[in-house]
Amino acid sequence: MASSGKYIWSPHPPVDRHTKVKHGIIHDYIDEYIHTLAKRRVAVKLKLSIFDCFCGGGLYTEGTAEHLGSPFQILTAVKDAEASVQNQDYRDSYNVDAQYLFSDNDEEGVITESGV
Repeated sequence: MASSGKYIWSPHPPVDRHTKVKHGIIHDYIDEYIHTLAKRRVAVKLKLSIFDCFCGGGLYTEGTAEHLGSPFQILTAVKDAEASVQNQDYRDSYNVDAQYLFSDNDEEGVITESGV
């Protein structure tokens, strides 16, 4: 929920339709990108850097359930695509070595490894 141009991240804000669409685009793009590079059979390891400079708080509500924000969508998309490529006939062994940078203008909303 926006207040003076900012989300109130605690409790988690409801997820907007445009945010869900953005998350779907991010997930689909990462999946296609990793699959496309894996099909080239050039290497068994993909080094990848992903920057999300408007990551927000990372969690939203959708009714009574939680909706994962873009940082978690990105982490899940990379993990799912890597597993999918490993299960495809065109790759026996394929690893994604991803580095992530999650940043946002509103430091209060960003979830860190410690949960703060």
